[in-house]
Amino acid sequence: SDEEFEDQMYSLKHGFKKKDKVTKFERKVFEVRGKRIEQIAVMTNMENDEAVDRVHDVVNKMDIRKKLVANGALPGDVIVIAGKRFYFRD
Repeated sequence: SDEEFEDQMYSLKHGFKKKDKVTKFERKVFEVRGKRIEQIAVMTNMENDEAVDRVHDVVNKMDIRKKLVANGALPGDVIVIAGKRFYFRD
């Protein structure tokens, strides 16, 4: 049918079907401030997974994680420290 043909052409042109859906998820953003944690974040190479893991360790040790959770942070939310973005995780 013409409708099926149009759907196939749309799919070829756009890479997804008209019936496919896009779901918008809202992420919360939290900013963390403090001399030591900001100093660590500034020194962190965001391309290095171990360095990012270190920031998460420090966040846990400094009880920042508890404060984030108390303020509603969930895994996947964005944490901004000294202008650098980290994803909050378990």
